[in-house]
Amino acid sequence: EDDGRDALSLAAHYRENRLIRIGMPFLCLAGMALGAWTVTIPAVDMRLHVVGGVVDTHKLVADDSVLVYSFSEMVHDFWHSKAYFIASLLAVGGLALPQVKGFVWLYVWAASMSSEQRELILIISDLFSRFIFVNSCFMALIITTLHFQFSLQGLELEV
Repeated sequence: EDDGRDALSLAAHYRENRLIRIGMPFLCLAGMALGAWTVTIPAVDMRLHVVGGVVDTHKLVADDSVLVYSFSEMVHDFWHSKAYFIASLLAVGGLALPQVKGFVWLYVWAASMSSEQRELILIISDLFSRFIFVNSCFMALIITTLHFQFSLQGLELEV
């Protein structure tokens, strides 16, 4: 027997619990903001450290960024090197899917639907989450392989 609760939104199910009612949308929005922030920060920051001096050989003489490489530049470079598939995967997995997933979760939270519909949407969302995770691992691998350190007496180059 259906008592009508099945078609309520999740927010309505938790209307008595303020922490869950406010916390869940906050977590969705925070995840979306974090995803947007991660594609705006530099993926690679090549810095030049120059250490040395006549009196103090450990004195920092220069510490400057030589090259700053961002997510958008990485996608741009893959695209122009004709690696269209990798550029598309990076763009979709790093930018589009996390934002779409956040909106989907907010919709599932706020919209009235049956538990079967909600379950189907969440299963599909979970599959997208796995793609986002694999994409994040690929990005970490790229960033890690771009890191190296070169040192000479009085000169240190870290990429």
